[in-house]
Amino acid sequence: MLCSFTELKNLVFNSGVGSKIEIGICEEISEAVAKLELYGFNASSEILSCFQNIAPKNNKIEFSNKLIKFGNSQVIFEGLSGIDYFRTGLYNEILFEKLDSPLILIGLALINNVQNFKVINESSIIGYVDNDKFFCNEDLNGSYSNISVKKEKMLPIKFNSSKNQINLDPNAWKQLENISKKILVPESTISRNFGAGAGTTDND
Repeated sequence: MLCSFTELKNLVFNSGVGSKIEIGICEEISEAVAKLELYGFNASSEILSCFQNIAPKNNKIEFSNKLIKFGNSQVIFEGLSGIDYFRTGLYNEILFEKLDSPLILIGLALINNVQNFKVINESSIIGYVDNDKFFCNEDLNGSYSNISVKKEKMLPIKFNSSKNQINLDPNAWKQLENISKKILVPESTISRNFGAGAGTTDND
């Protein structure tokens, strides 16, 4: 199904809130997902899987020199933290023992205009971000073990190009919509007395 950038961003944001994720995280995740979809990546299904498999935050973090090492990680928690650490310029490498979505991680680097963000799985380069340009493998979906992010300049053969519209998987839209409905307040006399719901003359 076709949808706009804003429609998808709002849907993912509401789904994140419905999944009980902090609003600041939802804002960044929703923008990253919508941006990746503009580039033709199936990021909505990817974030849906992340929302459906949320586990408690992993507190296993090791710092040594200019290196940060995370254990078993989720992009909505440790992945986003890793981006923040990387942007400080104090760290040159981040390791994830396992990461549920390197694709969304690359999207987060893209919307944050990160420079020289090179993503490696084992010894293969799977993505690269430099300001508003990025390269990412087309088949990058699901979790990966041994993800390394390094601050290294490179010039990919080509950068991914944006499309004019988002063509979303209808099943992903429906499931995200179902999660987003969890933010709605159940109807009651008290909620109506406090102004919930639309009146007969409301037009906004």
